[in-house]
Amino acid sequence: MAQPVINPFLSRFAITALCLGLLVGQPVLAQGLVDPTRPAGASQQATAGGTQASVASPELQYVSISPQSKSAVISGKVVFVGEKYGESRIVKISEGEVVLLASGGKQHVLKLYPGVEKQAGGAGNSSRARPQ
Repeated sequence: MAQPVINPFLSRFAITALCLGLLVGQPVLAQGLVDPTRPAGASQQATAGGTQASVASPELQYVSISPQSKSAVISGKVVFVGEKYGESRIVKISEGEVVLLASGGKQHVLKLYPGVEKQAGGAGNSSRARPQ
């Protein structure tokens, strides 16, 4: 039996085309990945210049309390008590929340952990057994 003759040009062409196809297809596969370092609550929106992080409503991201000052980061902007944030004024910064006062007198509370409610501890509140 005779061995089939393989044209070396065609085999090189096929290998080159396969490699180029794999390289070109990689960015398409990466488009579905989520950035794990993106702040919680931020969404990615495609724009003409690329992607832009946007937040629909103010989001409390960080609180810093020291003997000298209290500050917070709201949607990427550092604010202090008494400063304005948008149309509201920062009236209180505590360990888990920031209180904003709108020009109409309405208060808006931003929570650092909105899904977590703090519960008071006590002898009757714990369901864990304590060593005697």
